[in-house]
Amino acid sequence: MTLCAFVHPPGAPTILTDVLVTTSSTKTAGQTSVTPIEKLSRKSISIKSKCAIFGFAGDVARIRDFADYLPQRLQSAPSDMRPMRWIGNEVNDFNEGIGQRLGGPRAISVLGFCCEPAPAPSVVNLLQGLQRKSVATANFNECFAIGSGADRFLTMLHRFDNQMNIENSAYENLLYLTGVLNADKFFCDGPRDPKWTTWGGYLEASTMWNYQTLLTQTAWAHIAYIISDDGRPKLADRQLLYRNADDGARLALVTGIPHGITLTDFPIVPLFADSQGPASEFDWSQFVPTFFTVTAFSASGKPTTHQVEISGCDSIRRNDSGQFELLQPRDWLAETGQIRQAVLQ
Repeated sequence: MTLCAFVHPPGAPTILTDVLVTTSSTKTAGQTSVTPIEKLSRKSISIKSKCAIFGFAGDVARIRDFADYLPQRLQSAPSDMRPMRWIGNEVNDFNEGIGQRLGGPRAISVLGFCCEPAPAPSVVNLLQGLQRKSVATANFNECFAIGSGADRFLTMLHRFDNQMNIENSAYENLLYLTGVLNADKFFCDGPRDPKWTTWGGYLEASTMWNYQTLLTQTAWAHIAYIISDDGRPKLADRQLLYRNADDGARLALVTGIPHGITLTDFPIVPLFADSQGPASEFDWSQFVPTFFTVTAFSASGKPTTHQVEISGCDSIRRNDSGQFELLQPRDWLAETGQIRQAVLQ
């Protein structure tokens, strides 16, 4: 259950990867006490000196073996060979070695890109991954995906691309896509959806803006409303918060309960690090999102998701129990024809 994808809105080549849920346990004297320590692991790495980003799919242990040395390998790539071709050869050699030792199939797949230096900075040298799938789009150029969620992602991307507002900038379109995909995954996935056709966790975007500057920092609040037959919106119990800043990235699952909320914090750590502890503590009561998505469920139609930039927006607030909510949800949802809307189901 995984996804790694490459999308390329003009000037903003991007790798999208889901985060991996991992757990560990501890033992106490005299009895076994399983204490799940949940965290999320990032399945991509960025090499700023080469303007390169890589995402991984496959066996986690084998990915770690390969990725530990990837930055050094890329730095020593022959000058007369394109970096991605050389890395592709390294992946193939690694997989052949794994197959010989374990008698199994190819262990890992890598999807990534490296921006060419001046005078051709807009040229992207792409490593497309094993068993890749692709789709041509109007706003994101040709996109590639690997992993169990590739087909579903490309289908949703194609539908989203057909609804794009051409007045938006390339990076705005990318932000809309990321926000809507994550809201759809969180609120619309059914318990019977086959795990082998989707991805897990949360999709993170790593972008090489203008082919030279790495962009990852952002913050989202994903909320939902259930619309009754008479048009009255009720705030859904669950919300998802995402924060990526200099002091680390993390997710928070917020669930409404009588007279308050429960909040589950998920630090996001590098998959290729041995760190078992969480990142530094963060006070979610101080969280200020940059964007929010609103997913509306009604009895008469499919769920729709709307995304708005919060900067200068006075439509959202924290309620007394600590959840985010719209100030005037009925009026706001009635005017969503003027807001970015995407139906992905």
